[in-house]
Amino acid sequence: MGKVDIRKHASATTVHYAPVGGAVFTTDIARLRAITLHGRALLDRAPEFCRMERTILARLLAGKPVRKSATMAKFDFPGRMFNAAKDSAKGMVDSVRACAVLALDGTREALVRALVQYTEAETDPARQGELNGRRRRISVLVEQEARHEQLVLHPKIFLGAKEYAHQGRRDWKNRYVAQRDNHLSANGGADEMRGNSTLRITLGPTEVIKTAPKTKGPPSRLWQWFILSNAKHPLAKFRLWADEAAELIRLVQANACKITKAPVEVWFDAKGKKISDNRRAKMLKAGEPPASVRQVMRTVTKNRYGLTIDLRRQATGHWYIHVSRKATDLPAKTLAPVGWLGVDLNCDSIARAAVTMRDGSPVLGSYGKDSFPAGGPAGARRTRLFTIINALVAEAKARNFGIALEYLDFEHCKRWLKTKLGAMLHVMPYRAIRAIFERRCLAAGVPLRYVPPKYSSLLGALISAKWTELGRDQAASAVIALRASEAGNPWLETACEQAVKAERVSLRLNAKGKFGHTLVVAEATPRPTSNRDDGRQLDSPMRYPVEPALKWQVSCGRKIKGAFSTLADLRSASLRDQRRAAKAQKCSSVRPHFEMPTMITLDTTQPPGCSPCSSLRKVA
Repeated sequence: MGKVDIRKHASATTVHYAPVGGAVFTTDIARLRAITLHGRALLDRAPEFCRMERTILARLLAGKPVRKSATMAKFDFPGRMFNAAKDSAKGMVDSVRACAVLALDGTREALVRALVQYTEAETDPARQGELNGRRRRISVLVEQEARHEQLVLHPKIFLGAKEYAHQGRRDWKNRYVAQRDNHLSANGGADEMRGNSTLRITLGPTEVIKTAPKTKGPPSRLWQWFILSNAKHPLAKFRLWADEAAELIRLVQANACKITKAPVEVWFDAKGKKISDNRRAKMLKAGEPPASVRQVMRTVTKNRYGLTIDLRRQATGHWYIHVSRKATDLPAKTLAPVGWLGVDLNCDSIARAAVTMRDGSPVLGSYGKDSFPAGGPAGARRTRLFTIINALVAEAKARNFGIALEYLDFEHCKRWLKTKLGAMLHVMPYRAIRAIFERRCLAAGVPLRYVPPKYSSLLGALISAKWTELGRDQAASAVIALRASEAGNPWLETACEQAVKAERVSLRLNAKGKFGHTLVVAEATPRPTSNRDDGRQLDSPMRYPVEPALKWQVSCGRKIKGAFSTLADLRSASLRDQRRAAKAQKCSSVRPHFEMPTMITLDTTQPPGCSPCSSLRKVA
């Protein structure tokens, strides 16, 4: 995916979104099959190509110029493959620098918060014991800031570092070399034969596959075979589902047409070098004439497309082809959505809830939950994800809705990713799901908006009290949809403010053996709140246009978290007492049973979300 700048335009009658500019790339991936002798000879040169890429990368990191002719002569690769290696090296440098800048911003924000907290603790006589720990925290953040500043100025890239760090493992050297020498690429152009003169793709035969009788979907599907060749020598074959690769089939057929040429006016400077299109536009704007103008015969690129081919070897030893092309048919205008379809992502399911705002109040539309296999073959899981996401995007487009997702940032989370929750998130294909949503929404012209994920699941317990038919995940989806709406987020803030200030609030939760259990949380006095604006998130690719106010939502989430912690402690204490009583009576056949309370009382004298501060007594 590329980066596209989409702006909101409002007029007296309509509100719509339109892209300003940018490039979007789509990729099809398939396994290479029936590799010929010429194909094996080309794939055996992957170590040389990767060595050329590392050479270019080293010169870029050192700030030295990269000479194209000398590098091509040294490694004996054509210009298109040199350009692919150089683009890959530049992409790695830019990616490392962007990650370092993001980490530096996060460290500076954490340092500012630590200094403010240290100042508050220094002025409070009751918090003098916190000063030593906060000073150590500040010193650690200062050192971390210096390291990130150094990485921004001088990025460090070590290919194969994952295997190099485990030198104690058996056969680590072969794994290390295989990780560094595992791909071969060639850039394409619209003016070239078949869209890529180095690695050409042509259409092959089709194959009909009958599906199992009890399988949902059509009774049969069609495989489309493609042939990969180089200099008229076939290298390998690969296949894709015809319905999923319809766009690639159309491009291959368009590139198969005969190349035509037409005279084009080209500008040259005083040294005889060709003036690029960008420089030519600047000269026209400034009124500067060129040194000379010539008529050059150029290939007509209209209705032709360049295909970038990337061949990669996976850990299993199989080679896969990645066919990328630039998407030019971006939607020119998209009307503002009438509502939002909130999507809550889990490690094995995708929940949804459609919410619209009418007269300042939310109205619940359709809702549901679709599951996908958390393990097993990656192909089956990816196919299921595409099926679910395509249906969601089609529903949003048909109803003129936008899609809202949580923006999850796992940077600087190594400590809590080792917990049980981290193990669950590790198996969730979040980046793959997000990439599919971005690609499908962009192709269909459906607005996609990311919102902060703070306490969305916990606030679902508050929202489900209004809509009792919703489960926990569907209620979280409704919260996400409200946060994405410019009118729904203020309503959610007001509802959370009322819940925080109220002495009693009703929640619905999924208890063991029960569904939709109602729990009333009572407080003797209203919970104290601070004036600090909580809930700010780091920058994301498509963040909320105006940072949503999350102050009361965060406070309400902490209150609900404290109630659930109290309930968990109450359950543990009850089961522990029952086990001790059964052990004293030597009656091991009695199974402990916890009766869910209808009301619990919280103590507001301690910070919210702290379970020991809450009273563990059941109110009848």
